[in-house]
Amino acid sequence: MLSVDEQRKKIKKGIWESFVFNAFFIIFALILLFRSDYIIQNFVIAVAFLGIICGGMSLLIYYRLDKKLRIYSDDLSKGLLFLLFSIVALIKTNIFVNMFTFMIGGYLIFKYVERLQSVLQLRNLKKVLWNVALGISVLCIILGMIILLNPFDGKIPLSNVVAVCLISAESLGIVQNILFLIGMGRENGTEEK
Repeated sequence: MLSVDEQRKKIKKGIWESFVFNAFFIIFALILLFRSDYIIQNFVIAVAFLGIICGGMSLLIYYRLDKKLRIYSDDLSKGLLFLLFSIVALIKTNIFVNMFTFMIGGYLIFKYVERLQSVLQLRNLKKVLWNVALGISVLCIILGMIILLNPFDGKIPLSNVVAVCLISAESLGIVQNILFLIGMGRENGTEEK
């Protein structure tokens, strides 16, 4: 089982990876806002290659773990799923293009439900900061639902709805990452005393 310090390092690594994904999706949403005609197919291909890289890294992490610790790791399943979906996305790009809005909405919902779980663990934040972090998770889940349900029904192009929701959610995600780092710093400070 991972020690507390190893768990903290893993969480911090995840937060920094999240910053990269936030920036990537903000840039993607800005491009989508202005050039939606061909960007979706190219995005699916780019994400498929990114998935292959992430899948390979997860498998490498899994096989580098001590055999006794592998039972606690989900890297094998994540790696195989990343590779499977990425290869299918490269072979059947049109299927993923048609499911684009569902994938983006589902991504936001899944990501911020996970974040909601993390926020609930960070009760050591000041009440105001904790409420902000909680509100960001809930708001981003709602943005994911807006993408899935598209209540504007043709009044606004769907690509614009997706772009605005992504920019909003990922910008809020950056703020939430900063709050997580603050919360982890406070947690470190309280345990050292």
